[in-house]
Amino acid sequence: MSVATPPRPDEAGRADAARLGGDSATAVTGWARLTRLHLRTARWWLLAWLLIPAGVVVATGHSIAALYADALTRLGYAGTMAAAPGSIAINGRWRDLDTVGGIVTNEVGLLGLLVFPLAGILLAIRLTRREEDTGRIDLLSAGRLGRLAPLVAAGVVAVAVAVLMAAIMALGLWAADLPPAGAARYAVLLSLSMILWTGVGLLAAQIARDVRTATSIALAALLIGFLVRMIVDGLGADAEWLSPLGWLPAAAPFGSWRWEPYLAVVVAAVGLFIAAAVVAARRDLDGGLIAPRPGPERGGRGAGTPGGWAWRLTRGSVLGWVIGLSAWSIGIGLLVGEMTEVMRGNPQLVELFGLDSPEDAVVAMTASLTCLGLAAMGVQAIGRLAAEEDAGRLGLILSGAVTGRRMWATWTALVVASVLVTAALQVALFGIASTLSTGRTTGAVAIAEALAILAIPVVVVVLIAAGLRGGAPGWAAAPWLLIAWGAVVAFLAEALRLPDPVRDLSVFAVVGQVPIEDAGLGAIAVLVGIAVAMTTFGAVLVGRRDLGG
Repeated sequence: MSVATPPRPDEAGRADAARLGGDSATAVTGWARLTRLHLRTARWWLLAWLLIPAGVVVATGHSIAALYADALTRLGYAGTMAAAPGSIAINGRWRDLDTVGGIVTNEVGLLGLLVFPLAGILLAIRLTRREEDTGRIDLLSAGRLGRLAPLVAAGVVAVAVAVLMAAIMALGLWAADLPPAGAARYAVLLSLSMILWTGVGLLAAQIARDVRTATSIALAALLIGFLVRMIVDGLGADAEWLSPLGWLPAAAPFGSWRWEPYLAVVVAAVGLFIAAAVVAARRDLDGGLIAPRPGPERGGRGAGTPGGWAWRLTRGSVLGWVIGLSAWSIGIGLLVGEMTEVMRGNPQLVELFGLDSPEDAVVAMTASLTCLGLAAMGVQAIGRLAAEEDAGRLGLILSGAVTGRRMWATWTALVVASVLVTAALQVALFGIASTLSTGRTTGAVAIAEALAILAIPVVVVVLIAAGLRGGAPGWAAAPWLLIAWGAVVAFLAEALRLPDPVRDLSVFAVVGQVPIEDAGLGAIAVLVGIAVAMTTFGAVLVGRRDLGG
């Protein structure tokens, strides 16, 4: 009888490495199957990210083409924007504003600079780190799945979405009679930006051990890039290369375009993808470069209370939003002096926008973006309660003396308080920065009045999120649609020529553009009624439904 010769140790090691995807030939094994799985399980989410940003760009292009059909109106627009440093700081230093294409790039502005990178970041983290956190990659790794297959599959899906976006935007802008070459260059530019920030998301997903940390790292990078670009553009400094977001306006897709920014974006994206692959090849599954900190041996006095538990779970995201919003308030506040001086030198501009003082335009812009951030902070914190319920940890808490209604009420109250305290902090920071910039306290008073009014719709959105979380969890994502529509109305209402009834569908716009406009007391009363109704709805049903139901 023959006896099989056992494999030598080095052969066994090579076999194990090949099975786990350790050598280059099998490191990406299974990426195609995983790609198909992503397309099946996340198709509606991918479709939303594909169509909504591209649709906004195309709709803006059609509206601008009709609104600025003659050369005289385009020259007037270019002159107005050149004298509006606040707009330049927020939307970017886009070129060729005397052309329809240039006006489109400027009007898409802020959303183009943030939404496409945000799409890339969230898509990358969802398709990599979130799949690990839920255990699906662990199950798939029991079969033939290479170590780099999840990363490659996520990258392929992201690039495919970006390419389709570029095609939709280019065709849509061509249909609006924009120059075909410029439309194609602009569509490619936005899509390349999405791919670049997909690389940031992929790298963050390999560095961090969980979705929240990965998202925080990537969003912090995006915030820093935006603030650097905002300061550079607001001051008119010749340093656009300092931020990847500054490369986009420098490309000038509708005029004497430059190829260097396109190359810079491609090189940076490739570098980020390679860095993510290097980290992914060397880390353990469910691991990351950032090691978790061991917790204290004993909890604080309030750690065992509903409020202490809620604060411990939400404080990370809340503090992240506080830092981001505070940086925004300080940065824009320090630019108020230069912005208002330019506007004071152009009284026609002040009259055109119907302003009582130049500071009002800056305050209104600052308050709008701050309130969108505050609402997002609150909705995200409410959503953490859903994550605890889905993971089963909330069930452990409720198996004791704490009731579901008490936990929900405490969590909601804590989130609302966090939002209001953060709003007050932004008033103080912007007030101090604007006073240092201008030597006057008018900006501090105006921002206090504006946020006092706009905090009402912010709290309403948070209470809607809490009510749906408590009584109808299947609709818990609806508040994000309110925030998204609020952003569209705040920054694209004029470009899209939205009628007033459509604008009033935004809970933020319905109260009026404070301080430029007076607050709508009737709208505020309606919003308060909605808040009371949604709070009652959640409080009643949260104690009656089953967990996970």
